Amino acid sequence: MQEQAGKRQEAERRHVAEQIEAERRATEKYKSDLEGKVQRERALAEAEGRIRENRENEDINRRCES
Repeated sequence: MQEQAGKRQEAERRHVAEQIEAERRATEKYKSDLEGKVQRERALAEAEGRIRENRENEDINRRCES
Protein backbone atom coordinates (compact mmCIF):
# COMPACT_ATOMS: atom_id res chain seq x y z
CA MET A 1 0.00 0.00 0.00
CA GLN A 2 2.78 2.42 0.87
CA GLU A 3 4.58 1.42 -2.30
CA GLN A 4 1.55 2.33 -4.41
CA ALA A 5 1.19 5.64 -2.60
CA GLY A 6 4.88 6.34 -3.18
CA LYS A 7 4.54 5.55 -6.87
CA ARG A 8 1.51 7.84 -7.15
CA GLN A 9 3.37 10.64 -5.40
CA GLU A 10 6.38 10.18 -7.67
CA ALA A 11 4.15 10.18 -10.77
CA GLU A 12 2.40 13.34 -9.54
CA ARG A 13 5.76 15.01 -8.82
CA ARG A 14 6.98 14.14 -12.33
CA HIS A 15 3.76 15.44 -13.83
CA VAL A 16 4.04 18.75 -11.95
CA ALA A 17 7.71 19.07 -12.95
CA GLU A 18 6.78 18.49 -16.60
CA GLN A 19 4.05 21.13 -16.42
CA ILE A 20 6.45 23.64 -14.87
CA GLU A 21 9.03 22.93 -17.58
CA ALA A 22 6.41 23.30 -20.33
CA GLU A 23 5.29 26.64 -18.90
CA ARG A 24 8.91 27.79 -18.65
CA ARG A 25 9.51 26.92 -22.32
CA ALA A 26 6.30 28.69 -23.36
CA THR A 27 7.34 31.77 -21.40
CA GLU A 28 10.78 31.78 -23.01
CA LYS A 29 9.25 31.45 -26.47
CA TYR A 30 6.84 34.31 -25.79
CA LYS A 31 9.68 36.46 -24.48
CA SER A 32 11.82 35.67 -27.53
CA ASP A 33 8.96 36.45 -29.93
CA LEU A 34 8.24 39.71 -28.13
CA GLU A 35 11.90 40.76 -28.24
CA GLY A 36 11.97 40.04 -31.98
CA LYS A 37 8.88 42.19 -32.53
CA VAL A 38 10.38 45.02 -30.48
CA GLN A 39 13.61 44.89 -32.50
CA ARG A 40 11.69 44.96 -35.79
CA GLU A 41 9.54 47.87 -34.63
CA ARG A 42 12.62 49.78 -33.44
CA ALA A 43 14.41 49.22 -36.75
CA LEU A 44 11.32 50.34 -38.68
CA ALA A 45 10.93 53.47 -36.56
CA GLU A 46 14.60 54.35 -37.01
CA ALA A 47 14.36 53.87 -40.79
CA GLU A 48 11.22 55.98 -40.97
CA GLY A 49 12.95 58.67 -38.91
CA ARG A 50 15.93 58.73 -41.27
CA ILE A 51 13.62 58.97 -44.28
CA ARG A 52 11.66 61.82 -42.70
CA GLU A 53 14.87 63.63 -41.76
CA ASN A 54 16.23 63.27 -45.30
CA ARG A 55 13.01 64.64 -46.77
CA GLU A 56 12.99 67.57 -44.37
CA ASN A 57 16.62 68.37 -45.17
CA GLU A 58 16.28 67.85 -48.91
CA ASP A 59 16.10 71.56 -49.75
CA ILE A 60 19.04 72.34 -47.45
CA ASN A 61 21.11 69.61 -49.10
CA ARG A 62 20.30 70.98 -52.55
CA ARG A 63 21.39 74.49 -51.55
CA CYS A 64 24.67 73.16 -50.17
CA GLU A 65 25.38 71.25 -53.37
CA SER A 66 24.80 74.31 -55.59
